Amino acid sequence: MSLLACFKLFTSRKVRLDCIPPESRIELAAARRSVDSKINAGNAQHDEHLKATSSLITDNASTGKEASDDAAEGLPAKPFIKRYANTSWAGFKLLLKVLKESSDGLTPLKATVGGLVALIEIYDRTKSNASGTEEVAQRLDRLMRIVAKRLGDDEKIASSLMGSSYIETLQEQLKEVALLKRHGRFQRAIESAQDEETLKAISGTVANALQELQLEIGLSAEKDTRAILQETVLQNLGRAKAAAYTAAVSGVSRRSCTPGTRDSVLTDILTWALDESGDCAPVYWMSGLAGQGKTTIAHTICERLERDRQDVSMISFFCSRQLDSSQEKLLVSTLAFELAESSASYATELLHALQAEHNLGDQKLSVQMSKLLVGPWSQSAHRRESLRPVVVVVDALDENDAGTEFVELILSASRQGQLAGIRILITSRPVPDIVHLCEPIEGRAVCNLNDVSRWLVQEEVLRYLEDELPDHSGEHYLVDLANASSGIFIYAATILRMVKSSHRRRTRTEQASTLRQLADQASISRFLGDGRTTVLDDLYKSIVDEAFRDLRVAERETRELVLLTALGGSLPLELPWMAYLAGVDEEIAWVTLEALHPVISIGKYARIRPYHESFVDFIHVSYQAQMPSVFITIVHRSTTLIDAAVELFERHESPLLENAQFESQRMRDFETTDPRWPIHGHARVATNNAIRLLTQAYERGIPFQWMDMPEIVQYLGRLVSQKYREDR
Repeated sequence: MSLLACFKLFTSRKVRLDCIPPESRIELAAARRSVDSKINAGNAQHDEHLKATSSLITDNASTGKEASDDAAEGLPAKPFIKRYANTSWAGFKLLLKVLKESSDGLTPLKATVGGLVALIEIYDRTKSNASGTEEVAQRLDRLMRIVAKRLGDDEKIASSLMGSSYIETLQEQLKEVALLKRHGRFQRAIESAQDEETLKAISGTVANALQELQLEIGLSAEKDTRAILQETVLQNLGRAKAAAYTAAVSGVSRRSCTPGTRDSVLTDILTWALDESGDCAPVYWMSGLAGQGKTTIAHTICERLERDRQDVSMISFFCSRQLDSSQEKLLVSTLAFELAESSASYATELLHALQAEHNLGDQKLSVQMSKLLVGPWSQSAHRRESLRPVVVVVDALDENDAGTEFVELILSASRQGQLAGIRILITSRPVPDIVHLCEPIEGRAVCNLNDVSRWLVQEEVLRYLEDELPDHSGEHYLVDLANASSGIFIYAATILRMVKSSHRRRTRTEQASTLRQLADQASISRFLGDGRTTVLDDLYKSIVDEAFRDLRVAERETRELVLLTALGGSLPLELPWMAYLAGVDEEIAWVTLEALHPVISIGKYARIRPYHESFVDFIHVSYQAQMPSVFITIVHRSTTLIDAAVELFERHESPLLENAQFESQRMRDFETTDPRWPIHGHARVATNNAIRLLTQAYERGIPFQWMDMPEIVQYLGRLVSQKYREDR
């Protein structure tokens, strides 16, 4: 038996001395005495290192004086520096410096320094024969550097977290490291796979605790935005009130997916959103035709992130043509404010930008993107190192006035690395311009709902119907309706409003009869997106026909005019204003729209909104021959009101006169100079200007008694009331 083999047997303490040949025992005993001597010397040296390090950290707190020039620089004592002069533990050295200069609030963390010293010595002594541990060592040092930066930036917050489980884990694990080293383990080399696994396991636990600690400090600091958000320039930043996924908007249906539906799509998006790897695509695009459930999926993503992941910041912007979230100038400014609520580092830079240029919130989209979002975010990126990404959900971008430009700018900034630390989920219809812009997005970050298996979606539509109509679960007509839906969830949602109307209570038998009738009418062969009749078109047609059934020709024409006017001006309109534009009394307007309850909502203050934009599109296409005359009527009647405002401002010498005159002339220029005349946009602008100018007159106390429109005067009085504004 060789001397080396005998030595390994002896030092392993797993065999008795009589197992070793007598001729080797004398040499082996001498070797053992030499090893014991070196171990004792090493332990003594280690104790000196711990003593020097502990003294280094505590001396400043107790005496307020520096022990030496090295200590004045925040570095360990000279014997320690000499020992580690050639190592790369920059993160550890920075951590020591920060702890030395910190208050007693970080004492629990200071108590772990001895264990960290022992762990580093083990790595330095064993790295030559344990290359597999090098990656762990690098991670440890990187995390110690990040923790040091967090402590330096936010010591007060860090002190409040010293009783956390992360600190307890660090103390326990590092105490075990010091104990192992004191007992002679890992003196010169890692001699077994078991030793290497032990070292990796302890180091991994320490690294995880450091990671959670730095995340907790960083996230707590990032969310401490209360003081910054009180600044006037931030509070004055324009925001869309209806943009948040939780916004209460009458007549607009936002809900989460029925349990058990859309599971695959949801899992893919959530996996992407929580992926912290460097090669994860920063932008995810989900596209789908009208009614395929994009908004419902986006709502579910927001809900689950907010409910289940408190360590992930999430902000949302849900666009709608009917609401203020359709406006170009409110898209980026709203996202900027919401992002500032989630990130103190970004909020600080945003505040500086707004203090330099107060009117940024009124600028065009490209300026806002550069100066409100990309600039402040990239300038503050170093403060968010290693924090989890912020998830931004922007739904129905094609319904925002600048949706296509937003996609272009976001993708450009992301490709240049200017939005690192943000994951952006975009949903839209497959509008050609957006489709072209999103082509370069990596395949795993793209979901086309039209590509999802049709039979799978029909199964999910059936589950949705059965969940909402439990009394009809298992009935063949629900299966037929699910099959006829062609995977369009809004089809099912519209049917539900027909049979579960709050305006008209139906018995189960009556509901079943309506459902059977709809199922019989539905054709299995439906087409999507190619200009031909869609399953939704058929359903909408049946709803309109039912609402206008058994009417004389003149009566039907009047009610059709009400419908076209309600969907032809600026949405949402309120009933008194819409009735004036249509030239009918409010009772006729109410009866007409009430009969269309499956597709149109009449909310608080008689505010009119379609449940889904696809119905607006259907009406504009179905009545395309009549719509131009409706647009012209809306513009002319709105111009009459604008002219009334001009006369009021002239009589009372109001400073608003010049603006009113400009808008009055602008309405006339539409007809004479715009080659597109008449279009929906003209009617929207005219409606908005008339309401705005008359409201301004009313707010200034300019009398309206001479106007032969008492319902409009009453309506304006409500518009300016404080309660109305708060509700709106």
